Amino acid sequence: MPHRMITVAVLLVAVLLAAPLALFGQVSPDVIEQVIARTVFLALIAPAGEGKFRQFAGCSGAFITPTGYILTASHCVRATEDHEQLRLKKGDLHNPDGLVPVAVNMPGQARPVMTMLAKYVADSVPLDLALIKVERLLGSGGITPLPPDFRVPFLTLGDSEATRHGEPVAVVGFPGVGGETVSVNLGSVAGFTADDQNRKTWLKLDASGAGPGSSGGPVVNARGEEIGVISHGVVNPQARSVRAMMVTRLPGEWKQTLAGAAGAAGPGPQPQPQPSDDSAVLQGRVVDAGNGAPIQGAGVFLLKPGANVQNPSKDDLLASSVTDANGLYQTRPPVRRGVRYPIAFLANGYQPIFGTIMVTAGTGEVFRINPVQMQR
Repeated sequence: MPHRMITVAVLLVAVLLAAPLALFGQVSPDVIEQVIARTVFLALIAPAGEGKFRQFAGCSGAFITPTGYILTASHCVRATEDHEQLRLKKGDLHNPDGLVPVAVNMPGQARPVMTMLAKYVADSVPLDLALIKVERLLGSGGITPLPPDFRVPFLTLGDSEATRHGEPVAVVGFPGVGGETVSVNLGSVAGFTADDQNRKTWLKLDASGAGPGSSGGPVVNARGEEIGVISHGVVNPQARSVRAMMVTRLPGEWKQTLAGAAGAAGPGPQPQPQPSDDSAVLQGRVVDAGNGAPIQGAGVFLLKPGANVQNPSKDDLLASSVTDANGLYQTRPPVRRGVRYPIAFLANGYQPIFGTIMVTAGTGEVFRINPVQMQR
């Protein structure tokens, strides 16, 4: 490597190493903050006679499309046993019309605010997974239709198959402790449970605090991707164990529906429960140009507009990241959209890549770029 390239690499890596090393040890507070804005409280309501309903429990879920699809647990929409007092039989939807009131986490509010009404779409009892979709808004004026530009912040579904033993995770939901406020419990992947075809199906998590009410809540990895859905009857607080269904087990027809919903959303305005923010983080992947294998430990650096990417100063760095074992990265902190930035990719044993990238104004909170191929 030429002397100038070595100088650049040393400078940028030195700046990156000054960042918190927790990037490798747990899910960061920045990622958790984004996940909380996408995690919702579900009020379980059952018939109470004379056309009325009553709330008898609560569950959790997460937005997974900008159009308001929510992924949760099957037992959050369907009775798993007979409930004489609730006039429910095993297998019945809790609400005969499939309605589920939804409360969202609002900035500055401790408890979630009931603002939406969702409706049952589909569920799988064996997988303990369910899909519901926001259909109406709730407010002081009663129930109103969704506006044409309705959008919500949402979680990306991650590749549960690529999840590794010991990988850090966060379990997010509403366990009913402390007044139905959202709770976040950090832990790691302890192992997997297999199905009858010996395929990984459930995540076994070393995490505490995910009690009743957390069911249906998201399990996210360090990149903020949802990789699992908390199930029920599998929590052992003494053993710090939680079990979650892997999102890669979603039925194929659900995946098609969700793909269509995400595509139909278009660029749209910023999602509603969260104030808009003219910034974004970069997500992408770094791979070996020769064999396509992921490169772990590559540094990604965004510099101030106009900075000389091949001769930067210590004050030029705006955002950075390090790739994980799958070659994936997400830069932090967010940078302003509608701006062109110098960017550098550095990895031990590979030729550095320098260039510029335009973070377009029309993108959302996450700006995804094509995989970067590095030459040895």
